[in-house]
Amino acid sequence: MLTTALSLVSGCTTPSKTNDNLDSALSSMYSRTYAPIFDVFMLKYGSTDLLYDCTSFRRKNGRWPNDYAELSTFVKQSDGYLTLGEYERVDMRPLADGSLEVCYVRPGQTNETKFTLGDILQTK
Repeated sequence: MLTTALSLVSGCTTPSKTNDNLDSALSSMYSRTYAPIFDVFMLKYGSTDLLYDCTSFRRKNGRWPNDYAELSTFVKQSDGYLTLGEYERVDMRPLADGSLEVCYVRPGQTNETKFTLGDILQTK
């Protein structure tokens, strides 16, 4: 809350050269803290369900889903806890570093959108 207030106040004043480091530090801290939660891209393009469902699948099974069909089955078995939106196409591709690339096209869109999910499990 304090960080948000400071960010707003610093944006309302004319910055001096001595405030550049403070502004940069506050901006960096704010983006590192809130970016994973409030990713505007995910909200705007409607893929938060894919993000959450893939992450839930990974936590439950210890691996990423192989494809959209496997993810859909997992969602159906959740007894309504998980949901999936409508998609023209969803492709999932495991990457060499253990992350998962998800490419999708929403109904009415012509462009493919993609995001990458990294390793979220802690190794013990």
